[in-house]
Amino acid sequence: FEILSKTGNIFFASGSTRLDDKSLPLLENLYDIVNRCPTFRLEIAGHTDSVGSDQQNQNISERRAASVVGWLTDKGIPRDRLTSVGYGESRPIVENDTPQNRARNRRIEFTALAE
Repeated sequence: FEILSKTGNIFFASGSTRLDDKSLPLLENLYDIVNRCPTFRLEIAGHTDSVGSDQQNQNISERRAASVVGWLTDKGIPRDRLTSVGYGESRPIVENDTPQNRARNRRIEFTALAE
């Protein structure tokens, strides 16, 4: 899941929580993995850059993670196997000092949870 998290292939329009169709290949891979392991639980975490207020970024990170959870549950993954969390701008992976770095900080991460 660390590799899936680092691919950066979950896309949203700027300021939006609606999944872009470009996200489908990674989402389909994620679904296949989770579906094949019926006892598996997954945390889906949303992150943002530092543009905007802390509260706006917290809100959008939560809503984006929830969008991914919604997509997976719509495909048939039981909701109780998925945890959605938003971290806003609190966990950057790089400084928010360039457009490229801010783009890297806007991400969805996946973490396997203990069964």
